Amino acid sequence: MFADVDPDTLLIDPESVARRIGGRTRAVVAVDYAGQPCEYDSLRRLCETHGPALLADACHSLGASYYGRQVGSLAEMSAFSFHPVKPITTGEGGIVTTDDPELEAVLRRWRNHGIDRDARERGERGTWMYDMIEFGINARLSDLHAALGRSQLRRLDTFTARTNVIRKWGRLRASVPKPPVSS
Repeated sequence: MFADVDPDTLLIDPESVARRIGGRTRAVVAVDYAGQPCEYDSLRRLCETHGPALLADACHSLGASYYGRQVGSLAEMSAFSFHPVKPITTGEGGIVTTDDPELEAVLRRWRNHGIDRDARERGERGTWMYDMIEFGINARLSDLHAALGRSQLRRLDTFTARTNVIRKWGRLRASVPKPPVSS
């Protein structure tokens, strides 16, 4: 079920989530927009009260913070896209962040075809053997794509500052009274 957004911020409205959340709700997915994070404290309280997971689509807010906390640490999982139109690019790809070790292990297997050990771990153990223990896909960046992303991370503060200027300019334009519509 979809929740409404706040027309001023275009972010998910926690009051709308509160009206729609129910016993069958498994996750609340907050989508950050235009460099601004959602109201994660309100959303987290709703999820703690009602039980669903809080997930963040933080693709538009890389580099931003929410009350001093970095985006990527505000939900159980946060997804970032490195598509060319996002704050930084690797050409394609992305990353998922979490501070839950069990979820991290699942995500690592999933991005590696469901295999229980990656090539580095097999090399450290001196074995080629591995087990495919669950469904997975090949969701790893190539070394070339990762190098491009690392080079852009050094400039993330500059990119974030520019996004903030653009967002503030947009708010100023939005606050200018609109002329009456003539018929």
